[in-house]
Amino acid sequence: MTSRWLERATLARPVSAPLTAQTDSVLRQLWVADPHAVLAGPAALSSYFNGVFGPDAEAIEVDVTGIGSARAAEVLTALAPRVRWRFDRLAESSVNLLQCGLRWRHDRPELVYAEESLVKDLADGRLRYHSAADEPLAAELLHLWPGIHADGHHAQPVVGELETAHIASKAGERGGRLRPRVYTIDERPWLAALDRWHQVAHRRPETVPAVPLSALPAGDPWQADDDGFRSWLIDHEVTRSGRPDDFLATAMAAQRSHAQKPTHQGWEVARHGFTACLMLDTAAVAPADRRALRVATLLHDIGKVKNVWTPGAHGKIGAALWQRHRPAWLTDREAELVSWLIAHHDLPGLMDRGIRNDDYRGGLCPRDVRDMVSTLDRPFEEAVTLAVTIYSADISAVPTLRWLRPLTPILRGLIEAGHGSEGPYLTRAELAGA
Repeated sequence: MTSRWLERATLARPVSAPLTAQTDSVLRQLWVADPHAVLAGPAALSSYFNGVFGPDAEAIEVDVTGIGSARAAEVLTALAPRVRWRFDRLAESSVNLLQCGLRWRHDRPELVYAEESLVKDLADGRLRYHSAADEPLAAELLHLWPGIHADGHHAQPVVGELETAHIASKAGERGGRLRPRVYTIDERPWLAALDRWHQVAHRRPETVPAVPLSALPAGDPWQADDDGFRSWLIDHEVTRSGRPDDFLATAMAAQRSHAQKPTHQGWEVARHGFTACLMLDTAAVAPADRRALRVATLLHDIGKVKNVWTPGAHGKIGAALWQRHRPAWLTDREAELVSWLIAHHDLPGLMDRGIRNDDYRGGLCPRDVRDMVSTLDRPFEEAVTLAVTIYSADISAVPTLRWLRPLTPILRGLIEAGHGSEGPYLTRAELAGA
């Protein structure tokens, strides 16, 4: 089946925007399978919209239209078996931004479209549609790129440049507790490593990758391995082909339409929690803690529905607020862990900022973090692992924070270096002279 717009598409021009890595790879695979087929939908729009109207993230599903035969579709699936291919899903859509696509021609990508106005709509991020049946598709695009302009939609301001996004976020912060920062001799080499890392770190937004296709879990998805859980989550929130999950639906609804800081580039709390779950890696934690860790990750920013701007506040708020949505299948022990994880999901990040900025309200030193880690009724290293795991998922879901991921082992080293130490505790200046 061929999309109606493609049957009328007589216009084409070279792609002016740089291709994302995903789009480039998919276009080459598509050319091998069927040179006449066209890449459409979010995977095609990402090169125009990522970092401009929303975060830089790969498309979870890849839409293809105009593919000539079932054999060509089989070839494409064989070339990339873990891509979520969708064939002619958008064939009947009246959404203007979905009436265009990309294909490979003469060793370069080109944009194919039917209406001349489409070029300006792409540049302006202007969404239009004429059928009520297209509201779900339009909503999908607005969730991916909240800076898009559409009737009845308040376009979110999106700051694409990393430093500008961080400056804007800091400018909005207010309140917070200013704690004294003190350190032990054992932490000195880790502090030096932290300083060196920040001096040479390449600060730039990084693309949030798409999750590869995997088999759906046979049993409890919240207890499944990571690949199975991610596929189940996508099946419910993106593909929407699975049987509704009451807790997931409730948790997502509670976080929708609540904005984040400029570093999140327009994604609301719900979309961020969903993406953090896709980025979550539970390999280092006990299987018995998977359910609690996934629930906490999904809801880790729920406190932002009450307070976005006070450093460190939303974790404590969320630790109480999430319990309104507690699923009946969580045990009391798991629920206690969820509360602790939500309250402390940003410990490494608050410590990093606290060490580098004595004036940052909400900042922590390693001793503060150890004290908080010790409130969990688990062995110290196990508690640190849980805290680092949810923090890693959090920053991995944000393009303007992903550059911090390689710093995580140093932050963990700092937390653990002074474990069991009785001091003395010194300021950075005193430590330098000790």
